[in-house]
Amino acid sequence: MPVRSLLVAAALLAALPAAAHAQPTPPAIPPAPTIASLVASIDADPDPLHADYTPAVWALCGHGLDGARAVLPLLDAPDQMTRMHASRALECAVAAWFGVKRGQTDDPRSGATRRFEAAWMTNGPYAWDGAPAARRAARDRWAAWLTAHANAAPPPPDQPSTAAIHAALAPLLPAAQACVTRGGRVTAAITFARSGAIRRIRVAGASRADARCVERALASARVPRFTRRTSTLMIGVTR
Repeated sequence: MPVRSLLVAAALLAALPAAAHAQPTPPAIPPAPTIASLVASIDADPDPLHADYTPAVWALCGHGLDGARAVLPLLDAPDQMTRMHASRALECAVAAWFGVKRGQTDDPRSGATRRFEAAWMTNGPYAWDGAPAARRAARDRWAAWLTAHANAAPPPPDQPSTAAIHAALAPLLPAAQACVTRGGRVTAAITFARSGAIRRIRVAGASRADARCVERALASARVPRFTRRTSTLMIGVTR
């Protein structure tokens, strides 16, 4: 084989490992839409069944109070559909800040819906199809409220939600279940202090030894702080 051919063959063989490990260039990931771009597209692609909601409205809701501030100028837009979409974005964003989870059944223990509705009525209620003077007055009240709550943390719940309590107890339940006589079931009334720590546990349907065992097993549970003095929830512990 001529020397030139040998050199070409050697070069091709040397390139094979690199080619085998070469990876295709991944497709570019589009950047997340900015709040400004969402505001600009707030009227695009309305839901066929709920024309007051668009993809941008839902996305602005996820930006919390920053999303709410961004739509304030649109509350007095010339087009009524724009005002309606801005109103929904404001409502959704503020509700989310208070802890209201859209599309989910509200846990009345938290008081999130009550606090949101109180704020909505105090600062409005804004009506996108209302008289211009009334719309602007509500917009200005919301602007003042949002300024006052800049960098503010959401208020704590009235009481911990049922889900929050179950989440706090979940890692401790196996130890509590081991305290119960096989095939048995006991009831535990668990009272939390507003700090989030357990204040007391009262166990019914168990021997004194089993009850104390369940109390020790669950004693370290902790939930987020809340505003009421105490909060109690009954649970069943079964083995």
